[in-house]
Amino acid sequence: RNAITRQYDVSRAVTRVSAVQAGKYSIVATKNEQCLEESLTVQHLEIRFDKGLEGRGEFEETVDYIPRDALEAVIKAIHASDPESLRAMTLAQISPRVFWSVLKETENTSNSIESALQEVLPDLDWSFLRRRKQALSEKAKENLRQEQLANGSQEDNFDKAAEAVQAVEQAMEHLHTYDHTQRRNRTAYAALSRQEVVLSWKLVTPTGTDEQELID
Repeated sequence: RNAITRQYDVSRAVTRVSAVQAGKYSIVATKNEQCLEESLTVQHLEIRFDKGLEGRGEFEETVDYIPRDALEAVIKAIHASDPESLRAMTLAQISPRVFWSVLKETENTSNSIESALQEVLPDLDWSFLRRRKQALSEKAKENLRQEQLANGSQEDNFDKAAEAVQAVEQAMEHLHTYDHTQRRNRTAYAALSRQEVVLSWKLVTPTGTDEQELID
């Protein structure tokens, strides 16, 4: 079952990247619900992208939008653990949320995930993106696999990159909770304030002066 799931993830990642390269995609930012403060609003990204070789029409998916500061943090974390995981195909597979958030952040200035990443964090070393992955012979691949298996490092870097993405996704879940709590607290405070205003009113017996003012 894991193999089938992985094959599906890879296939969908290929379709995402192909659609971006062809410019056949759209990203619309939406708010999941109304908030009392604009800064606390968590946005969703609604994406439509061409199915390409998988058929006619478009795929649709919705992901949480990652704010710029959090986005920079996760990109730095992935870059430090395994820069190769920031290649378009890999990133589209391990985290569509990061993939689409990067493109949304630079939608008016970049037309590829590579240029978008460089625009978001220009100070990082992106020279590896201009190089093709080294092509290994079948024997070299097997030797590398056995070496990694022997020292326990097989897919270690990929796992670290995935962990960095997972950390940000958990932070986004905390942001959802914080957002909900803040809105609930502010609503309660507003209701309490209105109640205090009502309770502060006093009913007093009119004096002679008050009665005369009413007559006038």
